[in-house]
Amino acid sequence: MKVWLRSGLVWVACMAAVGCSNQPEVAPVSGVVNLDGKPLPGGRIMFEPIALGKNKILGKAAIGQIQQDGSFVLTTYKEGDGALIGPHHPVVLENREEDKNSPRGPKIGVVRMTDTTLEVIEGKDNVFTIEMNSRANYMKDAVPEVGL
Repeated sequence: MKVWLRSGLVWVACMAAVGCSNQPEVAPVSGVVNLDGKPLPGGRIMFEPIALGKNKILGKAAIGQIQQDGSFVLTTYKEGDGALIGPHHPVVLENREEDKNSPRGPKIGVVRMTDTTLEVIEGKDNVFTIEMNSRANYMKDAVPEVGL
């Protein structure tokens, strides 16, 4: 085998073994979403990265399903890996009723909580309680649901 080919194969194998990637680092993130002091039963939550200083590239948002008890686990690249290290705004998405005869909670569209900043820290248990208030200004700006 030619030296350049063998060297190339060794390099590719090393890169694969190390898991070399250009993806920013993430940390595990979980928590609970409450509305007016009670768990929000359903919907999704997104952590939207905030650009700092000269950095205008925000990075990929993390998203998680909100369970019936209001709990969530975030995913950015692979199931349950968490969110990018750094500051984020929480965004609650699509809390919908699946069946009109079986209410799952209040109907909201998209609630972007830009007054709330959550810091995801490397090497830390990033467990957040997100408290929403139905009378808050961010609820007035919520995108209404579109009937399907």
